[in-house]
Amino acid sequence: MRKFGALLKVSFWGMLYAMNLAGGNRKRRISGAGVLALAGGLMLMLSATYSFSFSTMLAQQGMVDMLPVLMSLLAVILCAAFSLFGAQGILFSTRDMDLALSWPVSPLQLVLSRVLALYLENLFLLGVWMLPVWLAWMLQGGCTPAAFIALPISVLLLAFLPCVLAMAAGFVLALISARFSHKALINNLLYLLLLAGVFAGSFSLQGQMLQMQSAFFASWPMRPFLWFTEALKLQDASLAALAAACVLPFLLVAWLISRQYAAILTLLASHRARFDYRLTRQHSSGHMRALIGREFRRYFGISIYLFNTGIGLLLLAIGAVAAVLQKDQLQLLMVQLGSESMPMTAVLALTVGFILAMTQPTSCSISLEGEQLWILKSAPLRPWELFGSKIGMQLILVLPFLVVCVPVMGWALGVTTAQAVALLVAAVAMAFCVAPMGLVVNLHLPKLDAPNPTVVVKQSAATLVGLLAGFALMLPGALLFKLIPQVWNGCGWLAVAAALYLTVGILLWRFLLTRGAAMLEEL
Repeated sequence: MRKFGALLKVSFWGMLYAMNLAGGNRKRRISGAGVLALAGGLMLMLSATYSFSFSTMLAQQGMVDMLPVLMSLLAVILCAAFSLFGAQGILFSTRDMDLALSWPVSPLQLVLSRVLALYLENLFLLGVWMLPVWLAWMLQGGCTPAAFIALPISVLLLAFLPCVLAMAAGFVLALISARFSHKALINNLLYLLLLAGVFAGSFSLQGQMLQMQSAFFASWPMRPFLWFTEALKLQDASLAALAAACVLPFLLVAWLISRQYAAILTLLASHRARFDYRLTRQHSSGHMRALIGREFRRYFGISIYLFNTGIGLLLLAIGAVAAVLQKDQLQLLMVQLGSESMPMTAVLALTVGFILAMTQPTSCSISLEGEQLWILKSAPLRPWELFGSKIGMQLILVLPFLVVCVPVMGWALGVTTAQAVALLVAAVAMAFCVAPMGLVVNLHLPKLDAPNPTVVVKQSAATLVGLLAGFALMLPGALLFKLIPQVWNGCGWLAVAAALYLTVGILLWRFLLTRGAAMLEEL
């Protein structure tokens, strides 16, 4: 037991170090704590918005006890979706593999210690999420303040459920990566299928929840969430049932993984020799083309990098297709709501801005260089070539989606041609601003000693700060919409926003060529 406790301590401090910004600088540690507090505040705000709106609606129907059921289900779905990207990197990291496998502990203890970081992440998200749920439920008379006593224990148990789903998916992906060639392609396809399943299940779940079907709430998949709600009412039998439904599958999946753990780690760390070399004609290219190609190979070669920063573009494409298929229904809904084309243009601008803020490969591209950054620094490359390749990759990735999806969504929602063109120009200008902004953030908050790409993409401060900075870029556009009159057929504020974003993008590029180049040399 002492050995397992030591492993848990090592995993816990390793997780904290992975989330540290860089080194042991006290100011950076404080800023890292501030970033975590800000992330918790955002989760709190989102949960409070849904909890109080749902509680009012459910109280009117006399179903206020369904609030913790629905919100806990939504929380587990969200945590499982986020943990899905990180489970493979956390569980099957090959860094210090020889040292880990030589410890006098069983593979099961090693697996449980490594999954601690994943469990703590889910525990933090669930704990913050459930606080407004409990408050809204209590204010509507669904429970007494004494339920707050059972909340920590219930959340501790419920946090195992998303870990089970993420561990199983991570095990399958790691097994495929270890056994088959072309593992990046297979992983990307599996991630795409899993995301499609999550989206399809979410839409189906939303329809059944809106209809409040009794058969749905009585089904076996919903039992843990019903037991969670009853446990908050201090029912001991429900707390025991919740523990069995959450902890036992967690231990079972961990035991199954431990049986193949050493073999999978060994295969992941090994390098296979190829014997199919052929003499072919070699092609030459310039620096920029080679660097951009290198960025694309890394982007599509790391599944968590691809889906964590590219899921917004996937949602944009899905939204455009859905808008075309539901064109008549959407326009009828707009007529019923009394909305005009200009407010709909603002809604489209908000949606596209949110997607662009989510799509920031540059915010972690320097950190992903890791210990190999010295190779780029020693190459005969000028700073603008290195920075330009990373920015160019993001723009080549984003611009085709904007050029196709924005006009299609504008046509489906009935905005004028001039407004659609103005919206596209503003979106392209924001894309030219977001790309260098991500590099500036990553230069200030590098993470070059991460044990695997998962830590860089999901747990580094640069990723979170870049995301928040992207959301902050949407604020000037919102202010311009409120302040500038409806000139140029409602396109005036979009034109000013485009000019503002281009100006900020140029200033950020100038910063990269001057101070950014010096910061790169210091890394």
